[in-house]
Amino acid sequence: MPHIIVDYAYGAVAEPRLDALMACVEAAATSTGTIALQNLKLRLHECRHVRVQGTPQAFVHVSVALMAGPTEAARISVSRAILAALTDFLPDISNITVDIREMNRATYSKRISA
Repeated sequence: MPHIIVDYAYGAVAEPRLDALMACVEAAATSTGTIALQNLKLRLHECRHVRVQGTPQAFVHVSVALMAGPTEAARISVSRAILAALTDFLPDISNITVDIREMNRATYSKRISA
């Protein structure tokens, strides 16, 4: 189950645009073929207290957790696709970052009820 968490500075994304932000990230993440929409868990976190380089600034940071397995090229593709999509979607925000990390299947536990 890939997990995508989008942290964004308070006020960086207006409430009416949050669904569009989620759709933007979903579309970018799944466009590469590495992440399937039916497996994706996506959530947004608004951060009220933010500093970038010591001063309050708008930012967006995306953390993508993938099960170990996709090649480095595939992970780079996901990262670049999300960054490009968010750069277009949020042109006024100059601080946008994306991080891809791998989850270890042996230590990933889950419970999914039907």
